[in-house]
Amino acid sequence: RSLYGEEIFLDLFKLVLKMCVSKGMVRGKRQAVDSVFIKANASMDSLVEKEVLDDASAFVNELEENSEFKT
Repeated sequence: RSLYGEEIFLDLFKLVLKMCVSKGMVRGKRQAVDSVFIKANASMDSLVEKEVLDDASAFVNELEENSEFKT
Protein backbone atom coordinates (compact mmCIF):
# COMPACT_ATOMS: atom_id res chain seq x y z
CA ARG A 1 0.00 0.00 0.00
CA SER A 2 2.77 2.42 0.81
CA LEU A 3 4.58 1.68 -2.48
CA TYR A 4 1.69 2.22 -4.92
CA GLY A 5 -0.98 3.82 -2.78
CA GLU A 6 -4.27 2.66 -1.29
CA GLU A 7 -6.33 2.89 -4.49
CA ILE A 8 -4.02 0.71 -6.60
CA PHE A 9 -3.62 -1.76 -3.73
CA LEU A 10 -7.40 -2.15 -3.39
CA ASP A 11 -7.86 -2.52 -7.17
CA LEU A 12 -5.19 -5.23 -7.27
CA PHE A 13 -6.67 -7.00 -4.24
CA LYS A 14 -10.15 -7.00 -5.80
CA LEU A 15 -8.75 -8.32 -9.09
CA VAL A 16 -6.95 -11.20 -7.36
CA LEU A 17 -10.06 -12.00 -5.30
CA LYS A 18 -12.22 -12.07 -8.47
CA MET A 19 -9.73 -14.44 -10.09
CA CYS A 20 -9.89 -16.74 -7.04
CA VAL A 21 -13.71 -16.73 -7.18
CA SER A 22 -13.75 -17.46 -10.93
CA LYS A 23 -11.38 -20.42 -10.44
CA GLY A 24 -13.52 -21.83 -7.61
CA MET A 25 -10.90 -21.28 -4.91
CA VAL A 26 -13.36 -19.22 -2.84
CA ARG A 27 -17.13 -18.88 -3.07
CA GLY A 28 -17.33 -15.11 -3.14
CA LYS A 29 -20.23 -14.87 -0.69
CA ARG A 30 -18.38 -13.54 2.34
CA GLN A 31 -14.66 -13.04 2.77
CA ALA A 32 -12.63 -12.06 5.81
CA VAL A 33 -9.04 -10.92 5.63
CA ASP A 34 -6.67 -10.68 8.55
CA SER A 35 -3.25 -9.22 8.06
CA VAL A 36 -0.19 -8.17 9.95
CA PHE A 37 2.55 -5.93 8.61
CA ILE A 38 5.71 -8.03 8.33
CA LYS A 39 8.88 -6.60 6.85
CA ALA A 40 10.02 -8.82 3.98
CA ASN A 41 13.54 -10.14 3.64
CA ALA A 42 13.93 -10.54 -0.10
CA SER A 43 17.71 -10.60 -0.15
CA MET A 44 19.26 -12.70 -2.88
CA ASP A 45 21.72 -13.90 -0.21
CA SER A 46 18.87 -15.60 1.66
CA LEU A 47 17.94 -17.92 -1.23
CA VAL A 48 18.51 -21.62 -0.62
CA GLU A 49 18.76 -24.19 -3.40
CA LYS A 50 16.28 -27.05 -3.07
CA GLU A 51 16.63 -30.44 -4.69
CA VAL A 52 13.46 -31.56 -6.45
CA LEU A 53 12.64 -35.16 -5.58
CA ASP A 54 11.13 -37.36 -8.28
CA ASP A 55 9.58 -39.73 -5.74
CA ALA A 56 6.49 -38.23 -4.08
CA SER A 57 6.61 -40.62 -1.12
CA ALA A 58 10.21 -39.60 -0.36
CA PHE A 59 9.11 -35.96 -0.46
CA VAL A 60 6.23 -36.64 1.94
CA ASN A 61 8.59 -38.48 4.29
CA GLU A 62 11.00 -35.53 4.24
CA LEU A 63 8.16 -33.13 5.03
CA GLU A 64 6.99 -35.29 7.94
CA GLU A 65 10.52 -35.57 9.33
CA ASN A 66 10.92 -31.79 9.30
CA SER A 67 7.42 -31.02 10.58
CA GLU A 68 6.87 -29.69 14.08
CA PHE A 69 3.52 -31.55 14.02
CA LYS A 70 4.18 -35.28 14.08
CA THR A 71 1.54 -37.49 12.45
